[in-house]
Amino acid sequence: MILLAQGKKQAEIAKALGRSSSTISRELKRHALESYSATNAQNSYLKHRQNSKAQRKLEQPEYFNLVQEKFLTLNCSPFLKNTHASPADIAHASIIDTTVWLKK
Repeated sequence: MILLAQGKKQAEIAKALGRSSSTISRELKRHALESYSATNAQNSYLKHRQNSKAQRKLEQPEYFNLVQEKFLTLNCSPFLKNTHASPADIAHASIIDTTVWLKK
């Protein structure tokens, strides 16, 4: 912002910062209503970046509700596995059936 206040053109600012002049133009337009602040620009970037990442499945309400319904309401919670047969005793088909059931 200092260079802009000194009357430098966008192309001169871009060359001084080692950036494309279109990048400088977009940054200035993005913050045109307020004076440009690198801190605000960085915070805005971080906020948008955080929102662009895929959420973990259990952080999404529909998956959390599915797990809650299938495991807790139907008494299939993980702590019950100690009372069931060992994994060696469970048929492969049962595992596949359970996986399909969870996806419904």
